[in-house]
Amino acid sequence: MTTEQDRIPISQLFTAYDALFTKASDAYFEQSGMVNRSAELDYGFFPLGSGVFTTDSEINIAYIPPGGILVIGNDFGTIKYVDGLKHKREENNKTVLNVLGLGIEPETAFFSNYYMGLRDDVHIKGVKNTQKVIAFVSEFEALCHHFFLQHLALKAPTSSEYDWVKK
Repeated sequence: MTTEQDRIPISQLFTAYDALFTKASDAYFEQSGMVNRSAELDYGFFPLGSGVFTTDSEINIAYIPPGGILVIGNDFGTIKYVDGLKHKREENNKTVLNVLGLGIEPETAFFSNYYMGLRDDVHIKGVKNTQKVIAFVSEFEALCHHFFLQHLALKAPTSSEYDWVKK
């Protein structure tokens, strides 16, 4: 049975995001062909949205469901894609529809990305929603990997065999 204390406010993960991905790290995003943007959508993969696909998906009220699964995408896509979303919602996105079509219960899942940010298709030629043209710099990859481990720590089972994730 899920209790109120089992629910993790999504704001907790956004606080961790903001602490790790500061203005100082923006250069790593830029060198990797990415742009650091977050918390812009009412319905979408984290960090542009809450990562929660329920009726309570708005960032200010969303909770990471305890247990369940963590669905990880590659990255969020491009600036033009996000800027073109209607009503700040990613509900017609093919990835979202395909994942939910697998029978995953949205109430038990948290949806995020391994690489944070958006591909810069405004300033860099050749970038598409499915193709990047600049290799990620090692500092950017390290930041994203560290943040991925924080995701795992939030969703990890309580078994001691997974304690390494929390370090």
